[in-house]
Amino acid sequence: MRRPRIKRTTEPVGAPDGDLYLLRPTAAGDIRIESPSEGDRRLLAALDGNHTLEQLHAEFGEEPVGDVIAQLQELEVVEDAADDDLLAPEELARFDRQLRYFSDVGSEGLTPSECQRRLREAKIAVLGVGGLGGWAAWALTCCGIGEMWLIDGDRVEISNLNRQILYTEADIGLLKAEVAASRLRAFNSAMKVTATARRLESQIEIADFIAGADAVIDAADWPAHDIERWCNSACFEAGIPYITMSHFPPVARVGPLYVPGKTGCFACQETAYQREYPLFDVAVEQRRAQPSPAATLGPACGLIGGQIGMEILHLLTGLSEPATQGEAHIYDLRTMEVKREPVVPEPDCPVCGHLQPSQPRGEARERG
Repeated sequence: MRRPRIKRTTEPVGAPDGDLYLLRPTAAGDIRIESPSEGDRRLLAALDGNHTLEQLHAEFGEEPVGDVIAQLQELEVVEDAADDDLLAPEELARFDRQLRYFSDVGSEGLTPSECQRRLREAKIAVLGVGGLGGWAAWALTCCGIGEMWLIDGDRVEISNLNRQILYTEADIGLLKAEVAASRLRAFNSAMKVTATARRLESQIEIADFIAGADAVIDAADWPAHDIERWCNSACFEAGIPYITMSHFPPVARVGPLYVPGKTGCFACQETAYQREYPLFDVAVEQRRAQPSPAATLGPACGLIGGQIGMEILHLLTGLSEPATQGEAHIYDLRTMEVKREPVVPEPDCPVCGHLQPSQPRGEARERG
């Protein structure tokens, strides 16, 4: 550790009885330091990232400094401010607040700069940039994703504007993919964004589009059910994780996040649905012939898209296992009650039953 710093989200508070508390934002609980000496208080104040370890040793002594830092490391409230030097000044300033989150929840050895590097080098494919895909793309653009590929064949309509964050009244009639790409580039000029203004019409087309991606966001809604099957097969064949979402307010659904070699897949779920619901296949065929009757509104899309962004962030950085990995979270938007629906792998699933945990990713391709 070169420049020790008490984590910036940890708040020192002096109590009237002379004790000192370190208030933490995590569930780990607060720390009480009983009647610290004036020297201890000065040492803690000097752990601000502006003093090198050598400077601290010279002022307070090597043994006292080593003891205090060791205790704070065990309590996970100290970090090395020298890690900041691994990021460009603009990146450090822009992502300052999320770097603090990375420090708070990251495991030992996973530094904030490494988390940000993983995001910067990530490639995300977004299928559909409407109400759900648009919010998810926006959330990940905020986080500093390095490259994003958008595909959508629709044009902006006035009815989209009650929920689709990337468009304005001036965009009505324009191609969604192109407008979305322009809006995201304007927000984060460091991110490479490519737009494809067409619909996906087969598993082969999806496989070609997602080749080389680190993760896929499946927010496409046409053709109903077929698009999910195509995406599932393409992603599992390529070994690329992908996440789905949907809503029929007041119900909102986040996930599942499917990870080839670790979770079951959409085909496993369909098999379970067919066993549980006798009319499942009949309903699927009927829905192909008509547009969805579901209500939809901005707050619901924002909730889902934000959660999708967080799940992909956790997946890419390795900060924690995504909560929806292998299960869907189903929210009642009136009560915020959450139900969980696990993806139970089918041993004989034709899509994922044969996969091993070490299934490789697809080959990367250059995007223009």
